[in-house]
Amino acid sequence: MKLFYCLFEMEDDAFLVKAVNCMQQINFVANYYSDFFVAAYCLKRCSTLKKLSFSTQNALNEELEQQYRERLLICWNDICSVFVRSKNIQTLQIKDTNFSEPTFRVLYESLKYPSFPLSKLVANNVHFFGDNHMFFELIQNHNLQYLDLSCSSLSPNGVKLLFDVLNQAECNIEKLMVAHCKLSPDDCKIFGSILMSSKTLKILNLASNNLNQGISSLCEGLCHPNCVLEYLVLANCSLSEQCWDYLSDVLRKNKTLNHLDISCNDLKDKGIKILCKALTLPDCFMKSLCLKHCQITTRGCQDLAEVLRNNQNLKHLHVSNNKLKDAGVKLLCDAIKHPNCHLVDLGLEACEITGASSENLSFAFIQCKTLKRLTLKGNAFEISGMVFPPKF
Repeated sequence: MKLFYCLFEMEDDAFLVKAVNCMQQINFVANYYSDFFVAAYCLKRCSTLKKLSFSTQNALNEELEQQYRERLLICWNDICSVFVRSKNIQTLQIKDTNFSEPTFRVLYESLKYPSFPLSKLVANNVHFFGDNHMFFELIQNHNLQYLDLSCSSLSPNGVKLLFDVLNQAECNIEKLMVAHCKLSPDDCKIFGSILMSSKTLKILNLASNNLNQGISSLCEGLCHPNCVLEYLVLANCSLSEQCWDYLSDVLRKNKTLNHLDISCNDLKDKGIKILCKALTLPDCFMKSLCLKHCQITTRGCQDLAEVLRNNQNLKHLHVSNNKLKDAGVKLLCDAIKHPNCHLVDLGLEACEITGASSENLSFAFIQCKTLKRLTLKGNAFEISGMVFPPKF
């Protein structure tokens, strides 16, 4: 907003037009009527934007006197007119914003045309007061490939509307982020159906939702032969012991999934043993595995070591913030030196490793021809004495 205020105070329209049309991306935060007035003054002269980001907190939904509400709506109309003039806006980011129905309708009317080239829409911590059908109509744009609704609560009806959009033949959404959206286990049935029907969805982030009891329905979709998902995040989803058999089945049957993040769940050594049985199979295509904060101990490293010796597809392994200790790290290092191990990236932050592991880590890094990155932050030893020769 500082730049907008500077341009406003200069009162030089010719310079303003040149200045705003040198910009391809703009980010502003409007909390007061004066912010909206100044932003409108600048944006209604802009026609070159490719990316717009804004946050308005509760300003678009406040109870205002009639005259102020009308003035605010006029300013908001002027701000949204940038979508009509800038015909190449591909990215729209809305954060921390509460829309009233009239204010969202203005935005909707500016973006609703199927020819609008919007390919990425981020709506984080965004709430709609009134009918939210307009939002789900908006995301039916066939140009949209990336949709991030994280931290925006999705009601059961909202999840159903989202399914209707993703189930359309003309939908091209490839990346869907719905982390921290207050999803319930029952919603997993719908997401399982999405995975069965969508021909384009490659990335799905469901982190920080309570999905424990619904994981079987989600895994049913993941095991379906029509599922094309490649990247799945289930971090902090309250997953427990009953979930690991279902996920193990996914690892056996799904031929497209190559990244799985189940960090911050109660996996423990018993759970890692179940998953590793599937991960060691020759037809397991997992390339990246993230297991941070999963209560894995030295015992669990035995099973992970078997995966490293047998799964030549695994390139990235992150087991940070687990109590692996030196004994567990030795098991991993011995496996990393095996000729079948093609690991590129290993994360061992805060794993209660001491200087006793320095030699094992150094030799593993030297002998493994593929290992390029080893992260050791948060452990009680100095890495300055370790020998890590450059790799080409």
